Amino acid sequence: MADVTSPRVGTEWAVESGYTASFVAPSTYLLKPDIRAKIFDAYQENMLYDTLIHSGRTKVTDNTTYRHFEHDSYFHVHTVKSVSGSTGNTAVVTLEDDPEDHLQSGALSQIKKKDAVLIFTAADGVKHAYVTAYNKATPDAHTVTLDPFENYDLANLAAGDRIGIYSSGASDGANMTESTSRLPVDFYNYVQIIDTKKDIDEGEAANKSWVEVNGKPYYYSQQVVDGDFEQRIKIDNAFIFGYRGTKTDPVTSKTAYFTGGLEYWADSEGYEEPYSTDFGLTDLQNVCRNLSLERAPSKQWFLVGNELDMSIDKFAKGYLDNTAINWAEMGMGSVANRMLDFGIDGFRYNGFSFMKQKLQIFNYIGLTGGFSASPYPDMGFVVSWDKFRDAKGEDMDTVCLRYKQNDRGSRLNKFWTRDYKITSDDQADFNWKSEVGIQIALARHINKVTKA
Repeated sequence: MADVTSPRVGTEWAVESGYTASFVAPSTYLLKPDIRAKIFDAYQENMLYDTLIHSGRTKVTDNTTYRHFEHDSYFHVHTVKSVSGSTGNTAVVTLEDDPEDHLQSGALSQIKKKDAVLIFTAADGVKHAYVTAYNKATPDAHTVTLDPFENYDLANLAAGDRIGIYSSGASDGANMTESTSRLPVDFYNYVQIIDTKKDIDEGEAANKSWVEVNGKPYYYSQQVVDGDFEQRIKIDNAFIFGYRGTKTDPVTSKTAYFTGGLEYWADSEGYEEPYSTDFGLTDLQNVCRNLSLERAPSKQWFLVGNELDMSIDKFAKGYLDNTAINWAEMGMGSVANRMLDFGIDGFRYNGFSFMKQKLQIFNYIGLTGGFSASPYPDMGFVVSWDKFRDAKGEDMDTVCLRYKQNDRGSRLNKFWTRDYKITSDDQADFNWKSEVGIQIALARHINKVTKA
């Protein structure tokens, strides 16, 4: 039996078997769609897991918890909670307890003396003011004294109005203004242990299917093919639907870790953009507004379900530029093969390049498709696809597959067999185990597109 090494990720499968003929191990067809097409009767390559491996977006993690750090925004918008102490035009404004108001929850608001601010009022539009005093003694109830430039009565401010710093001003000979700093934001996720096992009676294991690869015959067992596909699907599901957290394993009573997938990060950090009957130009413009607000990179990955895919094609094919894909970034092989393998298309709009990829897992029989209660065929995620340098100076991919590795090899996807020589049972078992997670940088750029 051949031990085949993946050209991208090393020996991700350590295959042990008593068979002496040429056996098609999972690593044989990891990056070879021509072999997969001969083996899998209904396998399609448009999986998130396969795309990340094929494009080389994999990285070893030394720990179960992996993390990165991102710089926070330069400026924070402050929310008005109440107004008091109005004397002429000057008033004391209490700031709301709002995540956007503080560099640390309840403790550090950014506003300070000598700041020039914009006041966004619901009733009277945008006004200007100067900060003459502040009091940050009470967490979540910081106060600032504002002196407006316009002849405006600050008593008209209402709860929910916003205050943003646009500049500062000082007199000649004044001391320097107070210092502020941006604190890095800690983002972390877990690798998750995912396993699959298939048992085959030795008599059944002797039943082989044959496939010819480069003129040489190979054989495979359907149970092995099914187990490998099941393992891939479970990894893909975790990368998309997974909820970050820990639970107690019911067998070992030890801690089981679960990776947070795309939907988890979209819900906790990103935007949700609902559309009505069909996704149209207005909906795309809303997505672009969010990306522009976050100063997102120009390259965006648009992962879509089947219904959303058709809806986008309905309007985008007519007049949007479809040259958005930098094929060199998508890995090896010809352009035609990559389009066929991964179902990737693209278009440009508003300075953003969207690589659109339909994922079958959004419309999968027995899981997400075929029944009206599932929102996933109509759903999609817009994710930044680029390189990124975090707040600690580490270069990384914005979307990356993380996996454990020890002195016995990679745990990206271990595969091994046991038979009667080991167990004395007239049975062979095939085993897969992965310790993997997904890492999402710039999660605040994610747009979750949903049908209202």
